[in-house]
Amino acid sequence: MRDREFEGELPSIRATADERPGTLEPQAEKADKEIPNEPLRSPVRSEPKGSGNGALWALCAALSLGLVGLGYWSHQQQTRLQQQLVATQNSFARISEEAAGRIQDITGKVSATESTLSETEQARAAQLTALEKGVQELTRKLEQQASTLASLQQSGEARQRRLDGISGQANELQERLEAQSGRLGSLDDALKQGGQRHESLAGELGGLREEIRALAGLEQRIGEQAEQLRRQQSTLQSLSNQASARNLDQEMLVLRSEIDQRLSSTEDALAAIDSYRLQTNRTLNTLQNQLNTLQQRVGQP
Repeated sequence: MRDREFEGELPSIRATADERPGTLEPQAEKADKEIPNEPLRSPVRSEPKGSGNGALWALCAALSLGLVGLGYWSHQQQTRLQQQLVATQNSFARISEEAAGRIQDITGKVSATESTLSETEQARAAQLTALEKGVQELTRKLEQQASTLASLQQSGEARQRRLDGISGQANELQERLEAQSGRLGSLDDALKQGGQRHESLAGELGGLREEIRALAGLEQRIGEQAEQLRRQQSTLQSLSNQASARNLDQEMLVLRSEIDQRLSSTEDALAAIDSYRLQTNRTLNTLQNQLNTLQQRVGQP
């Protein structure tokens, strides 16, 4: 606003002929005449005096109430702080008493610990003495072992010479082990299959033994039948001497045909039993050999 007011006519500050010495008063009068009558600033608005005084009194009343409230609040805070101070002093006194009791307990424990430490130190001194004796004994044993090691070193040199001779065999064994290591996998599979085969063969052996027992019973029965046939044949022979010729011949023919049939069937059965027994014995021998082989393979590392 001031810039706008002074944008108009501004007095010149250049010296003129009127400003020379002796001509100051006319110049001042001229300047007074040239200055415009308009004010340099905008007029200040006048406010009513009654409203300003009321606001001032209201502000004073508010400040007074604030000061009274602040004083009351300060008094309350001071009272509360005094109560807290008394409680803190009481708590501090109680804590001091408890601390004094604890210090006494700790002092007693420290004295007991010192006595225990003295006993422990005595025990450690005894242990150190025992350890020194043990060290001396170990030193003596080490000296003995040193002499023993010297003798062992001499024998070790002899063994080294033997080891040099055995190294060739070891190399050969190493090659064999490498060759056998490739067969370990197949042997493991074979052992597994052999275990299964062993179980099946054991079952077959049990069945064959039962069949052999049955064949032995059958052979016994066939022997008994053969004995009965011999008895019947002797009976027929005696009857042939006593009976009439015609009837006896017919009966003899019938009996002989029956006896021949029974004998032929018995001989066929005996031959079949013998062949089956031979086959069974061969099978048993084969199974026994297989079992022995499997047991040897399983027993080998």
